Amino acid sequence: VSCGPVMSCCTVRQKDLVWEGSTTEIKPVVSPQGTDAIPRRCLAALTIVTLVAVAAWQSLVAYLLAGVSAGLWLTRPGPSANALVARAGATSVPGGELPVNFAGKYVMVRLDGDMEAFAEMVGIPWAARAVMRRMNWGVGNKAEVTQNGRKLRVVMPPKKTNDFVVGMTSQQIFLPSGEISSVNPQFDEGRQAIVLDNLKMKGGSLNLKIEMFFNVEGHFVESLQVNDQVIQRCFARQI
Repeated sequence: VSCGPVMSCCTVRQKDLVWEGSTTEIKPVVSPQGTDAIPRRCLAALTIVTLVAVAAWQSLVAYLLAGVSAGLWLTRPGPSANALVARAGATSVPGGELPVNFAGKYVMVRLDGDMEAFAEMVGIPWAARAVMRRMNWGVGNKAEVTQNGRKLRVVMPPKKTNDFVVGMTSQQIFLPSGEISSVNPQFDEGRQAIVLDNLKMKGGSLNLKIEMFFNVEGHFVESLQVNDQVIQRCFARQI
């Protein structure tokens, strides 16, 4: 017996019709697969969705970890000092040695300042900040400085490289945001520090100041300042 066009999906056998007076009771036909067939299919579908979600999450985490290397501390080599000299049209670089030898291999031991506020100010996305926070903002990462007279190559974690000559104009370096800015590095005799000032970030809307010096503890310090936000990454020399 068929339930008609409106209920064509409901088909029952004659023996399932039970007549009691004027009332007809229609008993549903049970699937040979049993009553748990649909729950099993739902469970299989849920398992597939869960596996896809886990794979997507793992891909996102891997992408964000890669973004840390390409985000706040950009993994990209800076222009070489020699190339900058040629670009500026100079025939020679400033002579003489710097009063301080910054050369060495270092490991980051501490971060001073509100890194969360600084990262937000310079435009680091929330997801990237969350990953960096879990990595303790890079504490434990290594840095290296090579120095030849007034030429320096500074490799900061994770492997952000900048070459520049102290006392020479018309140079360019990569900023933490990934932008390129002109720079005129100077040596502050009073503070015994290399100063890279008035670096333009976010299309010129922010000015970044970078200083490199040794603190009273003997740590090599990279200080970054935007407006009133200052952070200092402190590095101990590796023996």
